[in-house]
Amino acid sequence: RNKEIGHYGQTLFRFFYTFVLNKTEIYIMTKFLLKILVFYLKHTQFFIDVKFTINKLKKYQNILSGKLLDIGAGDKPYAKYIKNVETYTGTNTKKHYLKKNLDYVSKYTDVWIEDGTNLPFEDNYFDCVVCFQVLSVIKNPELFFKEVNRVLKNDGIFILTHNFIYPKWGNENYLRHTDKNLKLLSEKNNFEVIKIESYGGFWTMFYSLITRYIRSYPGKLKSKRHKLLIPINIIIYLISLILLPLISCMGFLIYLSEKNLVNEFDYTMNNMLIARKRVS
Repeated sequence: RNKEIGHYGQTLFRFFYTFVLNKTEIYIMTKFLLKILVFYLKHTQFFIDVKFTINKLKKYQNILSGKLLDIGAGDKPYAKYIKNVETYTGTNTKKHYLKKNLDYVSKYTDVWIEDGTNLPFEDNYFDCVVCFQVLSVIKNPELFFKEVNRVLKNDGIFILTHNFIYPKWGNENYLRHTDKNLKLLSEKNNFEVIKIESYGGFWTMFYSLITRYIRSYPGKLKSKRHKLLIPINIIIYLISLILLPLISCMGFLIYLSEKNLVNEFDYTMNNMLIARKRVS
């Protein structure tokens, strides 16, 4: 998420200072302002989806034990909330990262893979598999579920989180799945569904869309055809940044009011699937 913030912040400041500074000044000022923006967004924005995931993992962590596989682990942001496992193996895919970020991600990557449909592990090897926000970039979700089932031991646990009502976050963001399709994919590939939970309801989804729009707004300046509109849009964005702490407080209150809503599938921004591999 920090990479996403940095990307949009850089777009904003490069676009604006083109009109007032030379190239050297652009570079120096952009780096300085980008650091300020990233710091500000990181410390003033309430990431409600992360909070929901942490809360749900705490609820289900007791069923995760033994050898764990995290598919698309990134920098393993949730590893510290999964405390009962013996080993934690994280995979990542190089094509999803910029070259400048590979060194950082490599620190948290145990195995590099092409995608989640061809895992380099033996059959029945892991006791549990987790996958956070990766399913939408997998072209063949049925093959993915089949492959997860293959590497899991009998009665092994599979936990997956997935965007539903939420903007695409990359060019390889292919699919969104309803709760019913998650259930169908599970049952077709030898899983017993224990539970599917929504991330709150309408207001959680609404807050997520607002904060996502604020983060992506600088990138939208490129599409403004009339250059005179650019300063106006920059002012609008700066106002939204000023209001962000207040918006984040509202987000926290929304989280408190909706954290126990788990069946609002029509309006949820995210779902969590908890499933068990059936005994073969």
